[in-house]
Amino acid sequence: MVSRFGKALALGLAALAFSAGQARAQSWAVTAYLGYYFPAGDVFTDEFATENISQQSTVAFGGRVSRMFSGNHLGVEFSIGYAGSGVEGDESGEELDGSLTMTSLRLLYFFGSSSNLRLYAAGGLGYVTRGGDAWEDIEGTGDIGGNLALGLLFPLGETLDLRVELEDYISSAAFDVGGGFGESDSE
Repeated sequence: MVSRFGKALALGLAALAFSAGQARAQSWAVTAYLGYYFPAGDVFTDEFATENISQQSTVAFGGRVSRMFSGNHLGVEFSIGYAGSGVEGDESGEELDGSLTMTSLRLLYFFGSSSNLRLYAAGGLGYVTRGGDAWEDIEGTGDIGGNLALGLLFPLGETLDLRVELEDYISSAAFDVGGGFGESDSE
C-alpha cells in the first residue's frame, strides 16, 4: 500500500515534470512548489490540557494547476500540498509522527503588466487535514477554512517562472478526542 507521503511525492514529481514545458503565453499551467510550513498557533488547547500541543515546522511541497484568463490579470488555481509535520507537547517533549495535507481553490489577481516582475494576491477556500500516528484515534482532523496569499512572480526565461509567495491557511478544527472536544488555534 502506498503511503500518503508516497502519493504526495509522486504528485509533486509529476507536476515538476509538466512544469518544465509550460509556455508563459499558455493559459493553463501545471507546476510544482516547494515551501516551508510554519504553524501560527498551537494545534490543541483544552481546559483540561496540562500542556500545549503543536505541529512542528517543516518543509512542504505539492503541485498547482492554474488557469489564467484573458489579459493575464485574473486567474483561478487549485493546489494540493503535503507537510510531514510531527506533533509535539511543550511540557513532555513527546513527539509523534504527523502530517498535513493542504488543498486550496483560489482566485489570483496579478497587479500591473511588467514583464520583469509581477506582484499578485490570491484568496479562496482551503481545506486542511491531518494524518499520521498523532491523529490516529482523533476525529475531526479536517477543516474547511480560508486561503490567502501574497507573492511575486519572476520570469526566468520564455518557459520558466519563479514564484515567491507567503500563503496562509486560516482554519480552526474541532477535534473529538474521545472524552470531549478541543479547539485548535488558527494556523
